[in-house]
Amino acid sequence: MFIDNYAAIPSESVRRLLALHDAGLIEILTLGADYERTNEQEMTVIYHHGRRSEFDVFIDARGQRALQSKNIPFPTLRDQLLACGDEIPDIGEDYTLQAPENARNRIAFGGLPWLMHDRPFIQGLVVSAEIGAAMARALTQRALRRRHKLWNSDDI
Repeated sequence: MFIDNYAAIPSESVRRLLALHDAGLIEILTLGADYERTNEQEMTVIYHHGRRSEFDVFIDARGQRALQSKNIPFPTLRDQLLACGDEIPDIGEDYTLQAPENARNRIAFGGLPWLMHDRPFIQGLVVSAEIGAAMARALTQRALRRRHKLWNSDDI
């Protein structure tokens, strides 16, 4: 059994699933949010709409869930984001962090699980390439800016 958002997977995969269903090899259930899943002995049991469905094999293919700042694996950055009150990292159009202040526009943040809050179907190589290109442009634009050295009287 697969649970997924079928709009977010390749159409060929959907055709294969439907063919397996038509052949009587798999069962497809429309669950929505109101269901309960338990593991009993050697099977997975789904309770939904007053019905009990048992499965010897259960494949949960929902994919990555959206993550929050508290899930960031870098302790210092995680603590800084949480100290700013950002449950979800504040990211600019170029995918650079906007907070905390000392990281603004200095840290590119293209981790898909943290971008899913406002773009729930973000996935795949094409999107990753677009994010990478935006981050590269941000780095290039910053690199093109001239760094102004402060005048130092010791230089005379």
